[in-house]
Amino acid sequence: MRKNGFPRLYQGPRSTIEVLRAVVKGNTTQEELADAMDVGERTVHNRVHDPTALGLLGRENGEYTIRDQDDVMKFFQLEDRTVLKERFVELPAVSEILDELNGGQMSTERIGRLIAFHTDSKAIDSGTFKTYGRVYANWIDYLRLGFAGNETLYSEKPPDTERNQRRGPKDESSGYPKVRPELVFEALPMIDAGIESSTELAEHFDFSDSYASKLLSTCYSLGIAEKDAGDVVLTEFGEKVLRASDEERKQLIRDALWNVNLVQEYCELAPNEEFRNQELMAEVNDEYDKGWSESTVSTKAKRLYQWFIYSGLFVEVKKGILIPHASSDGSQNGDGQESMNRYV
Repeated sequence: MRKNGFPRLYQGPRSTIEVLRAVVKGNTTQEELADAMDVGERTVHNRVHDPTALGLLGRENGEYTIRDQDDVMKFFQLEDRTVLKERFVELPAVSEILDELNGGQMSTERIGRLIAFHTDSKAIDSGTFKTYGRVYANWIDYLRLGFAGNETLYSEKPPDTERNQRRGPKDESSGYPKVRPELVFEALPMIDAGIESSTELAEHFDFSDSYASKLLSTCYSLGIAEKDAGDVVLTEFGEKVLRASDEERKQLIRDALWNVNLVQEYCELAPNEEFRNQELMAEVNDEYDKGWSESTVSTKAKRLYQWFIYSGLFVEVKKGILIPHASSDGSQNGDGQESMNRYV
């Protein structure tokens, strides 16, 4: 039976936990929560949605309160996730997702389609379904109801998938972009003409050998180039990128970025509101147990930044601060303009 008018979750579990922690510590007004979480007051309105939908947070006379103090303290003090699990499984679409998952696996798109159907969503696009699905896959993984990885939710842990981690093949394509987009595009005609190594690129563009190697590594990670009988050549996809118009190229790159493990992890943790690029990459480091140093976190954040902006996955609000291309729920942005589907 279709259930209209029921809430769905907008963000992963970390956001709900952050809000509850702040309220438990005595931050009960919109302004206090904004200060405690280092966000704008408009962002607080978005973040309190999920714990409210789960029945853990209420608001009265302008102040937020914990609805079930015993359960919330049980979660924080005893690390008992059943407090969240019991409420999560009662949300619309969750029982349908778990029933269909039983003994098998589901794509994030399929999960999102179930969520859209069993709530009041008007979504009809694949990108929006995937966004919905990623949020719920993260919750299901966190609550030990399944295993999330590679845009898929599994009922049992696959041999090559650690919980909340995506382990791609150990080859050049499992990397991520390491140079700016315009440099890759400048190099495409030369690669198309045929080169044997990064040394030829280094000499042609007056790069160091190391930087030229990073350029080729970027091409490999996006599926633009590959090695064939000792030569570096464009793939069929790379040929499309070379000959595409500006707008077509942006869409092609956006699709390619979705196949990069680090980008998948980054986007799964990205909130629906403004965030700091460096801080989110640090969260990726913590969430997926990467073990990076602070300098490595900073480097990876900087290298992906221009690709996010170029492809339109994210919009630069101001230097270092991004926002998803559009809200996942079709809400209106701060200027009152209707948003398009997030990430599409």
